[in-house]
Amino acid sequence: MGNMEGDPKPVVCIEDTAVDIQDLPAYIREFTQLMAGFKQQAVYYAHAGAGELHLRPILNLKEAEGQRLFHDITEAVARLVKKNTTAP
Repeated sequence: MGNMEGDPKPVVCIEDTAVDIQDLPAYIREFTQLMAGFKQQAVYYAHAGAGELHLRPILNLKEAEGQRLFHDITEAVARLVKKNTTAP
């Protein structure tokens, strides 16, 4: 996916997010809905057995809109991870 033609590329900005395995399906559903809300797609990499995910939105960082989305998506995902993380 890193060799996609054109300027939009999978952007490394959501790395090593981790949620409890039992919460993983809900987290992925919510992440997918979040991306749909931004009208964006993402590439998913995972160590699913450990609940660790690498989620890369496909953005054009050469444009101001892509840079804004980078910031907004990253903040929204941080809130989503916090929501799906239980404190010890």
